Amino acid sequence: RVDAAVLRQAEESLVELAAGTQHHPPLRADLVRGQAQLFVEAIDPDGVLPREEVARRKRKLVIGRENRDGMIPVHGLLTLEVGASLKRLVDAHVRRVSFPDPDSFVEHVDDRLPQQKRHDTLADILSAAARVKDAPELAGSAPAITVTVTQAALDAGVGVGAIDGTDTPLSVDAIERLIDSRGMQQVTFNEKGRVLSLGSTQRCFTPSQRRAINARDGGCVIPGCTAPAGWCEVHHVIPWRDGGPTHTDNGVLLCWGHHQSIDKGPWELSMPDGVPHVRGPGHWEWTHATKSRSRPPAPERDER
Repeated sequence: RVDAAVLRQAEESLVELAAGTQHHPPLRADLVRGQAQLFVEAIDPDGVLPREEVARRKRKLVIGRENRDGMIPVHGLLTLEVGASLKRLVDAHVRRVSFPDPDSFVEHVDDRLPQQKRHDTLADILSAAARVKDAPELAGSAPAITVTVTQAALDAGVGVGAIDGTDTPLSVDAIERLIDSRGMQQVTFNEKGRVLSLGSTQRCFTPSQRRAINARDGGCVIPGCTAPAGWCEVHHVIPWRDGGPTHTDNGVLLCWGHHQSIDKGPWELSMPDGVPHVRGPGHWEWTHATKSRSRPPAPERDER
């Protein structure tokens, strides 16, 4: 469809860009590739539309069943604009520049692999999306997962539960973290399985409490973490099981990744006078933790 002379001219130009001349150095391979694409679009502008139409027909997202390791495979093909938007959104937070606290002895070290960071960022995005005001409902409520567990397992802190629609059991530790951020509704059965009572949702921070905690913390309180407040979950510093209240003085913002590991270290949390403090790598003393722009001034130090 294209004149041979035009193709030959484009080819010669690309070779010159790649090889360089006495007037300019060789172009990097990725820039040559980009220039080749520009040439194609200039020579055959009508070829873009058919390609985009093919892409729209082939678009797909497949969420498989969980495997033996308790992992759910996800694969598919995204159109260029959707895939680029997702990539930029995730990359913006995975690669977001952060400056170490000048009071730190060492810089915060994040030992997660890049693919693990992308997974955890996606978890934060999904958690935030489920909380938006106009999120679609599923079975009359927000599209949250349903987990079933016995009260005895929660009281003992050991045992397993089950996510509705999956076969792989879920540990009580994981269930505790879900209850932290999404609440719990108690259903009582008799010995034959008949529903005797249905309690109201409890143990979940209210929207008003969350707004107050967002304003106070400004994001995940772990030093070096750049997860914004709207993507974080609210964590009970003193666990509910141990008598910790669902109160702003006992709730802090944690991203999904840090919420998963907070009980195993290396970070510790405390709430003196209702103000979040952390202790861990580079912060060996309890340090007031907040990303809020309204952070109060730090107390003056005695330099003697």
